[in-house]
Amino acid sequence: MRFVLLGCLYYLYTTVSTYVLTEFLGIYYFLSYAVVYSVGVALSFVFAFRWIFNVSGRLTDRLRRYLTYLLGFYVANIALVRFSTEFLGVHYIVSITAVTVGLFVAKYFVYRDRVFNETLP
Repeated sequence: MRFVLLGCLYYLYTTVSTYVLTEFLGIYYFLSYAVVYSVGVALSFVFAFRWIFNVSGRLTDRLRRYLTYLLGFYVANIALVRFSTEFLGVHYIVSITAVTVGLFVAKYFVYRDRVFNETLP
């Protein structure tokens, strides 16, 4: 349940911040989204480590694993948002929403099993 709550808060943060940077500050949507996404990633690790999965120890190893998997999710996320917005003509907010929901379940299982598992090798 905490993963879902944080995911919802992260989605709101990402969407609202991207919208504000794009619509009110005139920053290109793709740059706005990439910056907002990157800041959210750092916050997500801290919350996942201490609040969602409540693990301790092996911080460096967990961070390395998190960043490795995150890179894959980041590339998929950015590519899918860009593709659906630029090539399919979907509004950027709708693209962000669809991609976020699509990757949400996969992230939970990967993070649970490969990053924040107490019995990591």
